[in-house]
Amino acid sequence: MRKIILFVLLSLSAKAQDHWYISKVDSVFAMDSTTWKPVIFGGISGIEKWNDSTYLLVSDRQAPSPAEDKQYSYLYTLNHQNKIQLVQKFYDIKNLEAIRYQSSDKKFWFSFENDESTGIGTVDEQGKVRILKEYSMITSPYTSLNRGIEGLTIQKDLWYSFEAGLDSTMIIRWKDQNPEKEILYKYPLDRNACLSPNQSPGSSLGNGISEILYIPGEEEKLLVLERCFNGRMSPIQIYEADFSGEKVEKKRIFNWDKTTTFEGKPLKPDNMEGMTWKEEGRSLLLISDDNHNTRVQRTLVVEIRH
Repeated sequence: MRKIILFVLLSLSAKAQDHWYISKVDSVFAMDSTTWKPVIFGGISGIEKWNDSTYLLVSDRQAPSPAEDKQYSYLYTLNHQNKIQLVQKFYDIKNLEAIRYQSSDKKFWFSFENDESTGIGTVDEQGKVRILKEYSMITSPYTSLNRGIEGLTIQKDLWYSFEAGLDSTMIIRWKDQNPEKEILYKYPLDRNACLSPNQSPGSSLGNGISEILYIPGEEEKLLVLERCFNGRMSPIQIYEADFSGEKVEKKRIFNWDKTTTFEGKPLKPDNMEGMTWKEEGRSLLLISDDNHNTRVQRTLVVEIRH
């Protein structure tokens, strides 16, 4: 039996928001459940461009269950027709939050987060897994409850970001991808960005970094995706962050909140987890995590352009 996971396709008229605008939103995904049984599509935490026609998606777990065997992450490939072409367990790694692929040496980079620890690792072309750096989710000054390493990007240098600390958050850089050449940056983060005066940031409420991405031709700048949850929705903002000075400076380039409308209808921001280039410097793809809760959430792939 062929089961189709089918939602809706929504094409949106272009409307400038700061410097970028949403051009299209897709939530149509076709997967042959007979071939890939018993995999449940969902819980997507990262997206990476594989080539001009294919994207890699990774889930943070397999199902909404505390069971140990449900915590394994799965790798999917998605083509431009939104067909899932490949599904496989990601090398017995659990709770992935971000994935990047380095074609020069055929290596995956990933970040993970569980109740005890969060960290950075690689998988080489022989499938050998190496954990390069690990932080305690309990005692590290860079983590807080349910908020570990969410963002990851790689070009000449490796960069990774913690979702949120107590009053700011950290972005860490490995020059030439070398952990011994580590530089720490304190990123200015308003933890209360979308909260009302009677709300306080915590393990679920409040603002944090959900992804970072290199900017072509820039060695000292990144795109930073901030996502804030207020109990009802998760407005997002994308910033261009400059790391060249004594302090990190940031400039907002995109905003999506409860006031965002298209074709006269509101478009509610969801739990945006991943970000990658579609056309370098011209268009981005964002992806949301439905938390395996399709009754109230759905996986969205959002294209924004400028």
